[in-house]
Amino acid sequence: MPGREPDSDTTLFGRLAVGMGLVTAEHVADCLDLQRRLAQGGRKIALGKILLAKGYLAAGQIERILEAQSRRPVRCASCGADFGMDFVTGSGPVRCPQCLRRLLAAALEDREPGPEATQDLTPPPIPPGPGTSLHIEPAEGPPVDLDVPPGGRIEVGRSPEGPDGVDVMDPALSRRHCAISEEAGRLFVEDLGSRNGTFVNGERVVRRPLRPGDEIEIGASRILVRSPRSVAHTRDNTTAIWRAEGLCMLCGVVVSAEDIEAGRSQKTDEGLLCERCLEFALVPGRVLGGYRIIEQIGFGGMAEIYRAERVEGGLIVALKTLIDPQDASEVSRKRFVQEARATARLEHPNLIRVFDAGEESGIPYIVMEYIAGEDLAAVLDRRGYLAVDEALDIALDIANALSFAHSHGVIHRDVKPGNIILDSVYKRARLVDLGVAKVHDSSDEQRLTRTGTGLGTLEYAAPEQIESASSVDARADVYSLGATVFRMVVGSRPFAGRNEIRLAEAILRKPLVWPQDAVKRIPKKLREVVAKAMSKKPSGRYASADELRDALAGIREALG
Repeated sequence: MPGREPDSDTTLFGRLAVGMGLVTAEHVADCLDLQRRLAQGGRKIALGKILLAKGYLAAGQIERILEAQSRRPVRCASCGADFGMDFVTGSGPVRCPQCLRRLLAAALEDREPGPEATQDLTPPPIPPGPGTSLHIEPAEGPPVDLDVPPGGRIEVGRSPEGPDGVDVMDPALSRRHCAISEEAGRLFVEDLGSRNGTFVNGERVVRRPLRPGDEIEIGASRILVRSPRSVAHTRDNTTAIWRAEGLCMLCGVVVSAEDIEAGRSQKTDEGLLCERCLEFALVPGRVLGGYRIIEQIGFGGMAEIYRAERVEGGLIVALKTLIDPQDASEVSRKRFVQEARATARLEHPNLIRVFDAGEESGIPYIVMEYIAGEDLAAVLDRRGYLAVDEALDIALDIANALSFAHSHGVIHRDVKPGNIILDSVYKRARLVDLGVAKVHDSSDEQRLTRTGTGLGTLEYAAPEQIESASSVDARADVYSLGATVFRMVVGSRPFAGRNEIRLAEAILRKPLVWPQDAVKRIPKKLREVVAKAMSKKPSGRYASADELRDALAGIREALG
């Protein structure tokens, strides 16, 4: 390793920690590197404390190592007791492990330690390491998102063991290919003797710790490690311990004042974010594009939405970002922003207004009007289905929104319950997310749709949208609104399938079937209107959103 070699005490401490099976050699090497960087900045911190702060060791484990080290006793500056080693700091007051635990416990409660504190305090919880959110993209079948619980272990393969095993459809995988575990606040991947190996960022590994942004390759499948997007995923003592040492709140690396001044790192309400974590993590207090994040309010398959406020003026907005911007191509990120800007001119009572869009630190974002309310998908998940008159009122609002968008050359292409907000203030339905909208314009700059984009959500996509997403017209939105009405009044999606391939086949070829219990309570005229809107061929549907709106309005009027 470059730089000064660690002293004999540090070397012995690290060797003992590895020999006792408490940490790996990689853990010690990681902390020695951090210790060296701290020393270069004039801050001499012993290896034991760094191992504690990084989450590799608990205070009780450090005590065991100190006992094994059997060094000459030194006197604690706080209680006067003799103990084995000054592992708190290399200069200044010397404190024993028990007094250190009291100080840490007091820091967690944001108070000064009093005389009532005892040496029997339970060690504080271990700070977190990287995020434990995983996005699995199998070679076959839909992607899977999951969390690894504290102390949990998940096996991945074709026939994994244990109740938490993840069965991945990939013939190149072994039955038990790899395992991902959470240990003392850190995330690790371990190859289980697989035939084709486990790779992290292109390097074959046996076992190694993971960080946000790492990509695990297994066979023809991959697993993305996502950083914590909110401090709700971190443990209570992260801020108290790591902020005091100037460490990144998510990964524990040093954050310098120079990095913050230069904008490479950032100080948020909850703690510090290093340059790398700043590329992924969106936490309260993080400023993106001039907007300060307050909290996460929603997420989908590709994007997340946060409530935020403009730094200048305090306007409350909804801030939409891609979930994995580091995984998106530059073209995809630019399209995400361009399409939002292209639709920002649309203002209608039943549309969510787009204020701005841009990209910062590799994260594309869209700034939208913040609406107090609940999305239709959540309402349907809770209630099952809606009364016919209530569903028609919502459908008429969305038909009006589509009519306006279509008249300005914009096709939504992702009409679904999740993109409909029920505005609790103005008591109307609002259509959101023109992110995959197709904009008809003669200029090259506005030709935003490309081959392979704009599919939207498969359950509500028109057949021609599945076959050729780039060539759809307004009648694709007519189909999707018809499918949404079906979901509202029936309580289930129009078509289903074991996987995306089977679902696409059903949408393309199977007839629309109304459950018998739904037939009894849904007017025949409404069933006929939905069936026409969802015709397999565009020529068999209503020619426009206006025509569909008029047909629905006639049924609503007849109901009174």
